[in-house]
Amino acid sequence: MEIEEFTLNFNYRSSSKIIDYYQCFKVFDSNIIPKGHNKEYPSVVRYNKDINSERIVDEIASKVVASVDDHNISPDQICIIAPQWFYLASITRKLASKLPMYKFNGPGLSPIARDVENFWYKLSRIALTDPSPQMYMRRMRWAKEILEELSECGVCLDEINERKFLRCCNTLNIMHANGLEYLQDFFDKALSACNIDIAECQYLLHKNEYFFESSKLRIERLQKENIEGADSIEYFKSFFDANKGINVSTIHGVKGGEYDVVIAFGLLDGMVPHFTEKEKDLSSKKLLYVIGSRARKYLYLYSETGRKRKFGFYSPTEVLKKTHYEYN
Repeated sequence: MEIEEFTLNFNYRSSSKIIDYYQCFKVFDSNIIPKGHNKEYPSVVRYNKDINSERIVDEIASKVVASVDDHNISPDQICIIAPQWFYLASITRKLASKLPMYKFNGPGLSPIARDVENFWYKLSRIALTDPSPQMYMRRMRWAKEILEELSECGVCLDEINERKFLRCCNTLNIMHANGLEYLQDFFDKALSACNIDIAECQYLLHKNEYFFESSKLRIERLQKENIEGADSIEYFKSFFDANKGINVSTIHGVKGGEYDVVIAFGLLDGMVPHFTEKEKDLSSKKLLYVIGSRARKYLYLYSETGRKRKFGFYSPTEVLKKTHYEYN
């Protein structure tokens, strides 16, 4: 059988300028041709390797504000990228404090730990989402997981199924403005309404104690970072809304996404590529290609100075530093 090889050459997402730039990092011999309505957009591609890490939050914040105010970019079309979650959590909290007018979808902001194995986190997903046709199947799946765990713990369910359980939850009227008080009241009333008694289940009681203690610590940290209303039920519920805010992600997490504005920082040797990589240049190119190809109109890259490592300080990613390109 004869096999003929084809390649996908057309890009309907990005401007010609963005495409020309990220082709600097391609690892396969293919030519990418701009075809979409953004083809002639007057894009901006900037690279800054002189800014200090202490100023990176202010710099990113200024780019966010300029994108929205000057370029009419919707906040949900802005993505902030770093190579590691460690840096993203801290940056996201600082940005949320500096820019309270915007919602951020990123790590470090949730008032409750995203512990998908904790029974009370599973129940909180139902407590913090409203019944709707769009959420029906998801909430049914969550209810099934909750009842299965209760059954595994030996709790008597009196033939209650996920549909009945959801119906009980949907009829509850909880009036607390404080998020943790709301959840505690919801948990008590939901189990009581379904005649579910966990008084003898030490495992679930221990998990309940851990859930609330860890949540209190997270809220205290958010309040220290001047995150407004971190203990409110509105803030709690916002984390289960559809993503409408500024996206914050790692390089690997952003694969498949596309945004009008991409802001990437932490482009440092030892992070991009990771210090354990053997083929450093190849790995760097792949990561930089992912970053560049996510952008439609604006691309801002940072290799900030002053980040300490085990011996000395991080330096810019070699492949990026050696790339000859006429930046804006």
